[in-house]
Amino acid sequence: MLTLSKECRLLAEEYCQREVTLPELFRRLGPKGGAFVALLLSLPFILWVALPGLSLIFGLVIFTNGVQIIRKRGMWAPPFVKKKRFSGKKLARLLLRSAALLERVERCVRPRFQFLHDHPLFRAFSGVCMALTGLFLALPLPPGTNFTPALGIAFLALGLLEDDGVMTLIGYLLFLLNLLLFVVLPLIGFRFLVKIL
Repeated sequence: MLTLSKECRLLAEEYCQREVTLPELFRRLGPKGGAFVALLLSLPFILWVALPGLSLIFGLVIFTNGVQIIRKRGMWAPPFVKKKRFSGKKLARLLLRSAALLERVERCVRPRFQFLHDHPLFRAFSGVCMALTGLFLALPLPPGTNFTPALGIAFLALGLLEDDGVMTLIGYLLFLLNLLLFVVLPLIGFRFLVKIL
């Protein structure tokens, strides 16, 4: 069985000389492709790769795949995203950087607490967390604010890909942190401003 890092290297070799669309990538990746794509699209914001304007598209794709996990369906992307062609050279560069990071991560990723993936309620909750965190990633906020949503998505995706409940639980904790940062604190700030004005 191929590790995630080896899969990244194979994809980099396959796509480095041509453009690629998301549906093509979905078909190539198979049943767990949604989680793999979510992981792949979160990594640029963890690795601080400059992709101006793409957090909206990436966030929406992750959101729709989170919804598909809840619905127990295959991968899906909005029609305008499906038509978009991505540079194979840039994708290959991202895949190779991702592979280097994943090689280090794979040492501590393995099947654990598998009930978190076998039980439909936990799986649906993972989909909810991924979908909402994808929306946080899509928000038009200053650079740097994408790091915590991307990290949460990466842990949730790793958990789903490797049936690793520990990664999933960390993903849940990061989802709660993102909820605090993007919903609770802004609401408190808004209420405070209303009171003083």
